[in-house]
Amino acid sequence: METEKELIRGLFHFAAWTFLLSGILLWMRRQCGDRSRFFLALPFLLAGVMFSIRLFNSKPSLPAVLSIGLLLRGWTSLLLLYLYPIEVISPGWLTFKKGFLLFTPWLLLNAALLCLPFQFRELASFHEMTAHITEFNVWFRLVILLVCIVPYSLMLFFIPYNYKRSSANYKWIALYTIGIQGIAIFYVGYLLTSATAMAIGHMAYCILFCLFVTYQELFLRITVPATPQEVPAEVSVSSEAPVPSKELDSPEETIIPEETKENPLWLQLNELIDSEQLWGNPDTNITKLATRLDTNRNKLTRIIQEKGYEGYKEFINRRRINEFLKIADSNRFVNVSDTFFKVGFRSKATALRNFKEYTGMLPSEYLQQKDKKDTETL
Repeated sequence: METEKELIRGLFHFAAWTFLLSGILLWMRRQCGDRSRFFLALPFLLAGVMFSIRLFNSKPSLPAVLSIGLLLRGWTSLLLLYLYPIEVISPGWLTFKKGFLLFTPWLLLNAALLCLPFQFRELASFHEMTAHITEFNVWFRLVILLVCIVPYSLMLFFIPYNYKRSSANYKWIALYTIGIQGIAIFYVGYLLTSATAMAIGHMAYCILFCLFVTYQELFLRITVPATPQEVPAEVSVSSEAPVPSKELDSPEETIIPEETKENPLWLQLNELIDSEQLWGNPDTNITKLATRLDTNRNKLTRIIQEKGYEGYKEFINRRRINEFLKIADSNRFVNVSDTFFKVGFRSKATALRNFKEYTGMLPSEYLQQKDKKDTETL
């Protein structure tokens, strides 16, 4: 028992520092015109302050089962956590009016609790809660628990989404939704049981969630260009076009295997990708392409592999790098991050890894060699 108490106290200290430092770092690294890091820093700073207050006021202790105070604080935290993904999915969509509507149920509940003479029975265990389940003050709290979890759990999938204006994709939306639901599951288990194991699991999960999201925001996510219209909208050319490989002086080497005209489905695939610039859509996948081409994914994968690719991912990533190089060689090149966004990448790590793999150098090295070559030709 003493070991568990020491572990909880240690987690309280670690959580307070983790949330505060992450929130401060995100606040300091926020960018002009981009509210996403502000929205992410807000719940982290609030959580850090709350953990710190509990540490300074008294020793961390486990509250009563289904505590109304903890219920409201948890609902507040979950609502604030949703602000960041909403802004990432659809920048600028969350106006004051929409934010007010998002918080309306929370505001109404707080107003009702302040104005009406509610008396809530203090519950010591899950068994005691089930014994008094028919009482209004008990099942009312369970209803609140459902209302603050269920309606919001799928909300992110209904936010207006346009990949040309969003640095997210459907996979990112799904993963973030699952991440928040993980917090909610531990939170519900903690509220219903007040168990030490649930408290430990909840804090540990929240700490890992904070570290992971902060890392991906600062080092992985490619933000939407501040002026997307400046990124050249190049018309894709045939995948036969040679592009620089490991050596700029070897134009015969390309990162795209040579295309042949033997298979009509291969031609249809390239025509579809070129005409609609599908390489720029991060949600493009082999299943969607197979449906558009009226075939099945196994057949389409086999044809792609016959052309020298390991699979669809290598094929589409090479097309994206090819488009990046064409834009980089133009006179309207903006910058590396914005161009990676334009060609369909949403992760810096993925973009750099593929660029290095397919060209043998980093974007900065490629641009330096290009500038050097351009200078020598003058």
